[in-house]
Amino acid sequence: MAFPIPSHLPRRGVPQDISTQILAKISSATTKTLTADLATSWIAELDEAILQTKSRIHERLNADLPAFHHLLSTSKSVQHRLQTLTDNVDTLTDAVSHPESGLIPTLVSALSAHAKLAQQTLDAEVLHESLSHLLRCRTEFDALNGLVNDGRLPEAVQSLEGLDRVLSGAPVALAQSEAMVDMKRQFRAVKDRVEEQLSDAYNRGIVVSAHTIIVRPTIQVRQSSATLTLSSIMSSLAPASLASHLATLRRDLTTHYLRFVVSQPASVSLTTGKDATGTPEHTLTLYPSPSNTEDRSQRLKNLASVFGFLQHELFPALPPTQAASFKQSLCKPLTTALLQHFLIPLLPSSLNALPAFVDLVQQAVDLEGKYVIDMLGQDTRDREVQAWADGIATHYERKRRAEMLEQAREVIIKDDEGRRIHVEVILEEMSNAVPEVAPEQLEEQESAWGFEEEQVAIGSSNEEAITAREEDGWGFEEPTEDPDGWGFDDEPAEPEPEPEPEPEPEPEPVPQPSLPPAPEPEASQEEDPADAWGWNEGDEPVNDEGSGASTSPETDTSSAWDDPWADVDSAAAPDRLPLALITRSETAPKRATRLEKLANKGKPKHTPQTSIESAPAVAPPPPTPIITRKSELSRPPRITVPVNNKPKVVQVKETYAVSARARDVAGAVEAVLYEGAQFIAAAPVIFAGFVEHQHQHTRQRGTVLLQTAPAVFDLFRALYPVRFARALADSVDRAVVFSNDCAYLSECAARLALGEKEEDVKSKLIEAGERLEVLGTSWFEDSLERQKLAVLETLGEAEGFVETGDQDRFDECETAVTSALSQIRRVAKQWKGVMRKSKYYAAAGALVEAALVTILDDILALPDITEVESHRLSELCRIMNAIEGIFMEDPDQPSLVVAYVPSWLKFSYLSEILEASLADVSYLFDEGALVDFEMQELVKLVRALFADMPQRTSLVNKLMGGHLQAR
Repeated sequence: MAFPIPSHLPRRGVPQDISTQILAKISSATTKTLTADLATSWIAELDEAILQTKSRIHERLNADLPAFHHLLSTSKSVQHRLQTLTDNVDTLTDAVSHPESGLIPTLVSALSAHAKLAQQTLDAEVLHESLSHLLRCRTEFDALNGLVNDGRLPEAVQSLEGLDRVLSGAPVALAQSEAMVDMKRQFRAVKDRVEEQLSDAYNRGIVVSAHTIIVRPTIQVRQSSATLTLSSIMSSLAPASLASHLATLRRDLTTHYLRFVVSQPASVSLTTGKDATGTPEHTLTLYPSPSNTEDRSQRLKNLASVFGFLQHELFPALPPTQAASFKQSLCKPLTTALLQHFLIPLLPSSLNALPAFVDLVQQAVDLEGKYVIDMLGQDTRDREVQAWADGIATHYERKRRAEMLEQAREVIIKDDEGRRIHVEVILEEMSNAVPEVAPEQLEEQESAWGFEEEQVAIGSSNEEAITAREEDGWGFEEPTEDPDGWGFDDEPAEPEPEPEPEPEPEPEPVPQPSLPPAPEPEASQEEDPADAWGWNEGDEPVNDEGSGASTSPETDTSSAWDDPWADVDSAAAPDRLPLALITRSETAPKRATRLEKLANKGKPKHTPQTSIESAPAVAPPPPTPIITRKSELSRPPRITVPVNNKPKVVQVKETYAVSARARDVAGAVEAVLYEGAQFIAAAPVIFAGFVEHQHQHTRQRGTVLLQTAPAVFDLFRALYPVRFARALADSVDRAVVFSNDCAYLSECAARLALGEKEEDVKSKLIEAGERLEVLGTSWFEDSLERQKLAVLETLGEAEGFVETGDQDRFDECETAVTSALSQIRRVAKQWKGVMRKSKYYAAAGALVEAALVTILDDILALPDITEVESHRLSELCRIMNAIEGIFMEDPDQPSLVVAYVPSWLKFSYLSEILEASLADVSYLFDEGALVDFEMQELVKLVRALFADMPQRTSLVNKLMGGHLQAR
C-alpha cells in the first residue's frame, strides 16, 4: 500500500507520458480496488503503448529511408576499420617489447654495459687526482712545520696562506675524506700556534700599563733562536687579530694616558735601554705629581711628550694598511680628552680666573693643530677644540648661568622656617590747596548725607626700601609733627589708588548757616571730624528723654582697633551701630521726631568752614548718612576760605611682609646683572687677539649671562608654587606672603629693567616682572576667594535665616553669624601682619562685603517676617556691627568701613528697618537714606514686615514712585 502523501505537500502535476500515467494508476490503487481485471487492464494498456511506439518508429524510418540506409552502412564501415587497427597495434607492440627479440630490451642491455665501463674509468681518474692532491698537501705541510719550528713566523704566515688555498681547492671526492679532514685539523692547529706566537711576540714588543709604555723594536721568538722586528710581527698578524690588538692599544692609550694626563697632575719620563735578555727597549713612564704646586699647562706638555714618543717608537711599526686608520682613530679620543677632561672641567667660575684659562685654551688649540691635524691626519675643517675655543665666552656664560640657576633653585626650594622681613613702600602724594572762591548762593536742593565734598589726590609709589623688623605692624612714618599716626598733612591729599571697587559718588553738600568768612584758618577753628560722623554723642547730653541713641564712647567698637580680632560676645554688643543710624520708635506710628534729632545731632552747630581737614593716606570713607528734616534746613551760601594753591608733597610709608626667600632671590638677580656688566666690560681685554672670528661673537658676549636674571624670576615663579603647594593651600598668611613676594620681585624686576642697557634683557625683565605681578595678583585673588567661600559656607548653616522665631533656629543662625564674624576676624588678623594697609583694608572689605551681601540677600528674600523674627533678625545683624573695628585706626576718628564695604550702610539700615515703624521707614525714604536699596527690595521688605493696612499701601505706592533724587 502506498504511503499517503501529507496534505501540506504540493500535489503532483498531470502526467505527460504513458508510463507515468500507468504508474500513477498503479500507485493510486488500494487493497480494495486492486483486482485481476484491473491488473489485466494495466497490462493491456502497456502492450498498446508499446505497439504504438513501434508504429511511430516505423513511420519515422519510412519517412526518411535513404538517410537511414546511409547511416547504417557508415556504421558498419567504421566497425570494420576499428578491428583492423586493433590487429596492427597488437603486432607492433610485440615487435618492440618482446623480451628476447624486442627493440627495447636489446637497447637497454647495450647501454648498461657502456655505463659500467664509464664508471670504472671515472673512478680511476678521481683516485689519481686525489692521490696527487694529497701528495702536494703533504709536501707543503712539511715545509710549514719546518718554518714554524725554526721561528720564521712571517714566512710561516705566507706558507699558511698557500696551504690554505691548496686545502680549499681539494677535489670534491677528497674534500669529505678522513685524510682531508685530518689534514685540515692539523692545519688549524699549526695556524693557531703561529697566531699564538705572533700575539705573544706582539705583547712582548708593546707593553702598555697604567703608568708605563714599553716598545721593543726586535723580539726573539720563544723556543727558537729567531729574532723578529716589531713591524714584521704586526704585518704578519691576521687582520682580525691585528684589529683586536690595535683596539686594545687604543683603549689603553685613551684610558691611561690621554684622559689621565689631561685630568691629573703628573710628570713624564722617557728612557732607552735593554731588558734582562738584552733586547733593546724604549720606555715612557708617568709619575703622579702634587696638585698644590701644579702648572695646568704642564698637562698639555705631558700630552705632547706622549704623542712624541708614539710618533717615534710606535707609529713606524704599524702596517701601512693600518697606520693611517689607527692614527685617525686617536683623533676623537684626544679631542674628547682635551675638551671633556681638561678644558670644560677647568672652565672657571669667576671672572678673575678667566685670563689664565684663556692662555691655557690657546695652548690646547696649538696642541690640536700640531698633533691632531699634522701628526694624526685629521681634516683641517674638523677642529673641535678650535671650534670650542671660538665660543669660550659663551661657554663661560652658560656655565655661570647653570651655576646661578642651581644656586637660585636651592634658595627657592629650601624651607626658610617662616623668616620674614618687612618692605617699606614710600608713597609720594601731591596735595593741591583749594583756590579762593567767592561765596555763592546754593540752589535749593536736598541732601541725604549732609557733608561737604571730599578732595582727593593721586599718590605714586616710590622705590621700596627693605628693613628687617621683628614687630608686627605697618610702621608709617610721620612726615609732620601732627600726632596723628597716619601722617596727614594740613592740606587734603588724595591716596594712592588701590585696585578695589570704585567708591560711590560723593553726595551733594548740605547747606550750612550763613557766616562771615574768616580771614585766616586757625587750628582752633577746625571742625571736629568725629562730631560730623556722630561719634561724640556721649561727650554732651542729648535732651531727648525717649531717645536710645546716646551711648558712652567706651564701647567694644571704640577699642576695636586695639584688639580688632578679639572675639566679641554678641550679648555685649552696643545697643546702637557704630555709625549714626536710626533706631526704631517704641510708640505707635507718628512723626519720626527721634530720628530727626538723631540726624540733626551730627550737624555742626555754628562752626564755620575755615580750615581744610587733612585726608588720610588711604581712600576716605563716604560720610555716614545723617538725616535732616527739610523743613529745618536753610539755604545759606557756601563758605569758602582762601588757601595756598601751591602743591605740597606728602610722603606716606606703608609696609608689607615678604619672605626672606624673596630678598635672597632679588639679591641673586642683582648679583647676576652685576656680574654680567663686569663680564661685558672685561671681555674685550680678556679675549683680545685670541678668538679668530672675534667680530662674530662681540654682540653675543654677556647676553647669556644677563638673560639669567629674568630666568631666575621665571624659576621662582615656576618652582615655588609646586614645591610648597600644600603649605600655600593650608596657610592663610603664607599664600598672601607669596603674593607679596611676587609683587616685591615684580617691582624689583621693573627697577632693574630701568638700569639695563641691553634691550633684549630689559624687555625680558619687564616681561618677567609683569608675569610675577599677574601671578601674585591671581594668587591673592584665589586666596581671597577661598576665604570668601569659607565664610559663605559658614553662613550657609543659617539656612537663609528662616523661622528665626523658633529659639532653636535662632540659636543656629546666631552660631552661624558669630562663627562667620570670628572667621573674618581671624583671617583679618593674619592678613594684617603681612599686607600693606591699603591692600589689607580692600581685602578685608571684600571679605566682609561677601558676608554682608549674603545676609542681606537671605533676609530680603524672606516672604514674611513676624514681629519676633524682625527683632531677632535685627539682633543677628547687629552682631556683625563689631566687625567695624577691623577698619578703625583711631578710636577718636571715624572708621573706614564705609570706604571698603559698599553694602555697610545698606546692611546697617536693614537692621534699623527691621525694628522701625511705617512712619520711620517713610521718613527715611523721604530723606534719601535708603538710596542703597532697590525699590523692589524696599517694597518686598515692607510687605514682609507690616500687615496689610492703608498706611502700608500708601507707603508702598510712595516707594514705587522712586527716590526723590531719581525724580
